[in-house]
Amino acid sequence: MAIAINQFIRKTPRASLRAYFDKKPHPIAALVNWNDEESDLVKPLLKAVDEMTDTELAMLKIDAERIHEMTDEIGQRALFSVVTDGHIATYLALKSAHDRALFVFLRSPDAFRRAEDIRYADEYRKGRMWDGVLDPIDLNVSRNNQHIADFEKQVTDYFRTGGKLKVEIFNRTRSDLEYDAIELVQVMIYREDLPDSYLAFENNDLVTKVRRPVYEMALTYEAKTGAIEVISQGRECREELVKLFSATLLQSPLDEAQRVPLKKYDISKLLHSYDFPTDPEDGIEIVKVMMLELKPMDSGNKVRPTVTAKETKTIHEVSRDWFATHDPLRTGFLPAKAKLSIRFKPDSIDRRGKTLPVEITWPNGCDLKGKTAKEQLIGDKYLKRWGLVEEI
Repeated sequence: MAIAINQFIRKTPRASLRAYFDKKPHPIAALVNWNDEESDLVKPLLKAVDEMTDTELAMLKIDAERIHEMTDEIGQRALFSVVTDGHIATYLALKSAHDRALFVFLRSPDAFRRAEDIRYADEYRKGRMWDGVLDPIDLNVSRNNQHIADFEKQVTDYFRTGGKLKVEIFNRTRSDLEYDAIELVQVMIYREDLPDSYLAFENNDLVTKVRRPVYEMALTYEAKTGAIEVISQGRECREELVKLFSATLLQSPLDEAQRVPLKKYDISKLLHSYDFPTDPEDGIEIVKVMMLELKPMDSGNKVRPTVTAKETKTIHEVSRDWFATHDPLRTGFLPAKAKLSIRFKPDSIDRRGKTLPVEITWPNGCDLKGKTAKEQLIGDKYLKRWGLVEEI
């Protein structure tokens, strides 16, 4: 059984599950006594899932996976942004992340898909598929039909694959570290790629069928700062998309793109013990250096002292015990990479307390993407306070 189906059934309240099966009638719903609040719902539903036909299972799996994907912090934030004022009180009173995702899924399929688009842009933000450049501030993203048609044509011409292409433009927000709303305009591009063939059964015979896979690309524009962010495969593709977007939908051609400022990381201070000061209201329990990758000045070879989560000594104490007078932390080795473990105290979201791993690579690498509130807190506030980062 797919994990998404299992979680969907286990973590969605009875009334919401019933609403789902009422709207999407399914044979397994008949096996449950919905009116008996005391009867177990989970076991008969999970048993019935195991007996479903492949087609029935596939249909349920598609819905369950879409709902389950929106239950993490990024998905919940995206859903909250599309709930209308008239439904917000009901939405906030729901009992679980699955319940909230299903609420939007059933009441407004268009809003749910919009939330999926927002999640897509935020999930891949500042990852390998991301680039950011700066354009003039206070521009308007055009909704003019001719401008959109020009943009679609130029994107189609660039990829040279033919096929259909669809562009959707909408306003949205993103929260900053202080939870203030940053106003954005997001542009989604859905593009058919070259045809692909696959084998399928038809009347017990193998036949070859053809399909054209659809790829998603996303752009966001923040008028206040002029920042354009693009998510797509391939750096050259991203650069071209930004130019086409700026020339057609912003009506502000870019001769040469100025990239969003990089951050330069300096992890040399981690060669020595450091107490990582924090503010009590941020709920950080402990910060621990788990690994330091070091190299001598005249060689590409590396040494990597590492400690486990259960180790009571610091990495500096362990390295001193192991290497004594040859301790690489004190004999001129250069730090190339560091791994931190940041443990938060239990809160209403993470009742056991969350541990956030952070990997920093000199000079410009960090795996914090700012997707969650805790990642934003560390990336935007504490790496600067601890003297590990500066913008360049």
